[in-house]
Amino acid sequence: MKFASIFLIILGEALAIYAELAAAQAAKLAGSIQVSTAFPNILIMSLGGGCLVFGYMLGVISFGSAWTIAVISIIAILIIEPPLVYFLFQTTPGRGEIVGFACGLIGILATLLVRG
Repeated sequence: MKFASIFLIILGEALAIYAELAAAQAAKLAGSIQVSTAFPNILIMSLGGGCLVFGYMLGVISFGSAWTIAVISIIAILIIEPPLVYFLFQTTPGRGEIVGFACGLIGILATLLVRG
């Protein structure tokens, strides 16, 4: 059950992040927000949300802690979002974004490694 919950959380985060970024990219290219480009991404987001809900449910049962699941979810976001941003927008982060990412990574590592 642990593997299934981690898989569902990673899949759910990937789908949700992709839907957000794809909708943003479509709006950028169109120069406006259009229902025709938003709707497919809303469906993808719904599927991702379902994966996240079931992943959290299984995770709390199998790991016994909502905090562990929250950390897994945040780690998934830290790993998945940067490549998707690059893939969809073809841009690299500036210094501020790199510092922000590094701070997030340090925070997650502290959560995982520091006890007490």
